[in-house]
Amino acid sequence: MRLSSAFAVFTLAIIPAVFSTPVIPRDHVSDISLTKRTPESPPEVIQRVLHERFNSLHASSRQAPALEAIYDRSLLGGLEKVASRTAAKAVKKAAKADRVTKALDKGKTLPKRPSNAKVTFGSAARAKLDELGLHGKDRKKAKQYHKNIVKQDMKNHPGADSARIFHLAHKGGNDPNERNHITAGYYKAPAQGKPGEQIKSPWAKNFEAKNPDKKTKGLFHVYPEDQKRKTHVPSSLTRATEASAARKKVEADKAIAKAKADEDAKTTRVNQERQAGQSLSHDDKKAQREAAKAAKAAKKKKT
Repeated sequence: MRLSSAFAVFTLAIIPAVFSTPVIPRDHVSDISLTKRTPESPPEVIQRVLHERFNSLHASSRQAPALEAIYDRSLLGGLEKVASRTAAKAVKKAAKADRVTKALDKGKTLPKRPSNAKVTFGSAARAKLDELGLHGKDRKKAKQYHKNIVKQDMKNHPGADSARIFHLAHKGGNDPNERNHITAGYYKAPAQGKPGEQIKSPWAKNFEAKNPDKKTKGLFHVYPEDQKRKTHVPSSLTRATEASAARKKVEADKAIAKAKADEDAKTTRVNQERQAGQSLSHDDKKAQREAAKAAKAAKKKKT
């Protein structure tokens, strides 16, 4: 029984080894025969390794033209896209020139829609955006809000080609009762390489006509409330304006409290000096006045 068990275990162990043995052709037996094969010497090993590495490098160099061809195709594709975009821009520009020529033939020299007019911001307006703490997308929304209002108002002033916003929407100003408005300047289109002439507001023209010796900035007050198509106020701009107003109120309260404290301190000091002066005799008061005069003269002499 033990012999049969041992034979069964031996059979199970040798079967995988038999089936996993590779089948070698007869004509290659001599090449890999252990009896006929001689070990390689160190120079031969070095020569074989170098030969294999050289063959691998040579193979990679043979693949380089294929990669270059792929790169050339991608480059050509990019150039084709650039060329197509350039051609599209040229076609669009030619079509616009044709429309302008037809409009001029019909006597239309002014653009109907100043929606594409260039609107810039002055230093005071940019400083106000910084003071409000608007940056990134919130700043872009605030600027676009003011641009939309100004562009709508530009339609009411023939010849206005561009605009510049000097002050963001605010109340008051020179007139404390002034409604919420944007202070902007309008300009005509450039002519003969020179900047466009400023278009003065009706109020400025009337004022300068009545006062020839005085000049105004000629700016417009643009009222968001008077828009036919109301522009939505960005919530970020509303929050920033409220926060700025709260900060200014706190600063004003601090300034008022400081002024009151300084006034009270001055009043207290004057009262103390007055009381001290009343307790002096006539000669002491005279001596005090003379000492003050002498100190003042000495100070004046030093300067």
